[in-house]
Amino acid sequence: MIASRSISQGRNSSPCTLLLTFLLLPVLVAVMRAQPPDTIVANPKAQVLRRIWSIAGNQAGGDQVGTGIGSVSDVNGDGIDDFAVCFGTAGEWRVYYGGRDSIRHTPAWIAPQTGAVPPHPVVGDFWGTGHKAVGFGHGDYTLRIFRTDSGHFSEAPVILDPGTMTPFTHIFPEDILGADLDGDGADELIIYSAGVSRAGDGSRYPEVWIYRGGPNFQVDTPTVILKDTESNDGGGYSAIVPGRWDSDAYVDLLTLRRYPGGTYRTKFWFGSPGSPWNWHGPDRVAEFGGFDVVALDCDGDSVLDLVAPPRASIPWRVPVYLSGNGKSIRTRTLAADDADMTLYRTGYDTPARLGYVGDSARRYEMLAIFGTGGPTFLGFNGSPVGPDHQYDVYSNDLNFALLEPLGDVTGDGWNDLIASYPDENFNAGVAVVYAGGPYIPRDSAAGVETIAVAGVHDAVSVWPNPARDEVHIAWRGDLSHMPATIAVYDLSGREVAHGNAEPARGEAFWHCAEVPGGVYLLCLYDAQRHPIATVRLTKQ
Repeated sequence: MIASRSISQGRNSSPCTLLLTFLLLPVLVAVMRAQPPDTIVANPKAQVLRRIWSIAGNQAGGDQVGTGIGSVSDVNGDGIDDFAVCFGTAGEWRVYYGGRDSIRHTPAWIAPQTGAVPPHPVVGDFWGTGHKAVGFGHGDYTLRIFRTDSGHFSEAPVILDPGTMTPFTHIFPEDILGADLDGDGADELIIYSAGVSRAGDGSRYPEVWIYRGGPNFQVDTPTVILKDTESNDGGGYSAIVPGRWDSDAYVDLLTLRRYPGGTYRTKFWFGSPGSPWNWHGPDRVAEFGGFDVVALDCDGDSVLDLVAPPRASIPWRVPVYLSGNGKSIRTRTLAADDADMTLYRTGYDTPARLGYVGDSARRYEMLAIFGTGGPTFLGFNGSPVGPDHQYDVYSNDLNFALLEPLGDVTGDGWNDLIASYPDENFNAGVAVVYAGGPYIPRDSAAGVETIAVAGVHDAVSVWPNPARDEVHIAWRGDLSHMPATIAVYDLSGREVAHGNAEPARGEAFWHCAEVPGGVYLLCLYDAQRHPIATVRLTKQ
């Protein structure tokens, strides 16, 4: 995929080029063609993910900050998403409200007497009111669900406690999610348990419990229980992934588990009229995956793609199975040679999902691969043909244990990211929020000029000004009119450079090293060629 474009010169202009590059996505085509087809190409312009908030534990107290992390949606209704961090030693989930200017380190709310199973909040519109409820796992394997209809957490939670069932039941939940499986506008509560004990009779056969969402949502008894016919091996982990796995309109479900012999199997329940209430057994079982299988939409077709860790026989090669290539998940083999692409770099073998940190239109999710011998992880923007071979962002921070995509917690139109490492600094732990969108230097020496658009004071940023070799142009991800075309004029009105931008990528460059010194006007236009902003630039 060619993500950077050659830009035509203006009439009678001096030789110059305006290179408009997608956010975090400059592709060196000549370099790529010289590499093996599965090689990850180094990117000299890749950006470091920048911290915008972090919190660390007390070493003496052994707080274990970050035993759980994740989004809680927009609790207070201010249009900015919020997030939560679990303090393991204190047994508390602490909720922090997002903010446009800054994010406070004092929690806005604390969920009392909680644990970190699962290691993320459970979020869903379970009552179908249009307001998300938030659930936190409790240390004794119960779930406490707090409604947020009134713009804050309810005082009394709805408690899911299998111990109140008849017969007495004990579950071992490894994943809990909210998702609208039946398409009625209300989310179902979905629990994957590695095993179940009823009246003291234990079973190592996994079960999926589904509670129907809607006005009559209740947590006394599951609406339907999907029982596995294979015993787990007591190790590994379980995962559930609701979403569209094929091209029809119904929501599907994937489960992942390790079975005896160390074999991981993915099991698919495909949606149909009446599902999930008419599901009995999986429609497809495949020996596929491992501890680090990742599901995400990196080709923008609203159907989930699969990324797996390398097979032992093919080290360091991460296979990517795309949904938009014409192969159906119902029939494709998911073997190593069935992958649509592989990403190879020695020392990098653990895929992860970063969410929409690089696409304000929220079409293409970013894929990460963790490793050693360089950056902690490499991040790859998506496209209609999947992730690029050239990484677009990277991190030199800790090799985090947990990583969760967030919504927009800074109010700039870009989704963000949270990560944590609870064992850092003698189990004191640390949690970090990273900003999505283009990097904009804020130090005074950078010469950043901000331009207001439609009352938004920091809508467009341009730097450096004065410029020598290159001008950076970046914009917010929530503008009502996004830049689609950029042109540069001299003071006589003669166009010296122009080009097309990708609005959702948020960033462009003007390479102006060969342009004569002087004063120029850089103009941004929307897709209808209506002017958005103009900035006066000095070229030295």
